[in-house]
Parts: sequence; structure tokens; C-alpha cells
Amino acid sequence: MKSLYNREFAEKYDKIDFKHFEKIRDLFLKHNFSRGNILDIGCGTGKLKLILGKNFHYTGIDSSEFMLEFAKTRYDTIIEDNFENLLQKIESKSFDFLFSLSSLVFFPETEEYLSELKRISKICVVVSFDDFNEIFINKFPKKVYNHTKIKIENTIEDQYFYDYDSILTNEKISTRLIIF
Repeated sequence: MKSLYNREFAEKYDKIDFKHFEKIRDLFLKHNFSRGNILDIGCGTGKLKLILGKNFHYTGIDSSEFMLEFAKTRYDTIIEDNFENLLQKIESKSFDFLFSLSSLVFFPETEEYLSELKRISKICVVVSFDDFNEIFINKFPKKVYNHTKIKIENTIEDQYFYDYDSILTNEKISTRLIIF
């Protein structure tokens, strides 16, 4: 993935108008989630902190050194690694909030990862699944999976909406955002 999320992509990333960040901010206000520690898996540039603010302690995990160059200026703690290597090593209930925004698209199966995310989270898990069409899947330079139809029990929020225009394929992408 290092070649896909290169320096050029990292420099453009914050300019993408992701609607899910606005939805997350609004949902955190709605549920009065205003403080705590966050584990952001696939944190990218650390843009989440620009949305939720400074009342949280942020830990970001990403495998792209270029994305992490930006995240290091925003997040309190940075881990450069693939999250599937780390999840089982993290203590249960060690983070208040756990985010995995569009980071499960590279995995054919997600149930085990979702269970691990829930185990690690004290309050809730926030995940998003991009609804890729066949054109996007065929154009994308790496194998991706559409998990928007996955069933998740005991959700706090479950929303589906247009999210962004892909800078890699120019496709319009809708997203399913779930808090559980």
C-alpha cells in the first residue's frame, strides 16, 4: 500500500471533501461524546483531529509513511504499521473511541476485525464502508471490497450517504457510516 498512498496522494488528501467527517462531528455532538482517547486505524493525515478538536487524545495507526508525515503534526501518538499486526496486542477496553474510516476495504472478511475493534473500545466504534461500484473496483490499482451490506448488531447510528469524489478514479463514492 505504500506505493498507492504516496507523497502526492498524501498532499491531496486533506483537500478531499469527505462528508463523513461532518457527519461524525454532528453525531459526536448529538451523543455528547466530547472527551476521551481515540484510536484511529488507517488515520491517514490525522484529519479527524481537525474535525473533533483538541479535547481528545489521538493515537493514529497507518502503514503509509507519507500520510503519517502529516498525522505526526496533529496526533499525540503515531504508529507506522499495518493494523492487523497490532490489534490482538492491544488491551481490551483501552481506548474510549475507535475509528476505522474506509480502512477495511482491503480485507475480504471484516467480522473478525470488527470484533477486535469492539473489544478494544470502551464507549463505541466508528466505522465507514465505501460503496464501490464495479467501475471503481476495476479502475482501482489495488484489490478492494465493498462491505456496505454487512450486518452489525447493536448499532447506535447507521447512515448511508454520498460522501466524496475519488481522486484516484474520479468516481462518486457513497458511504455507510456506523457507530456501534
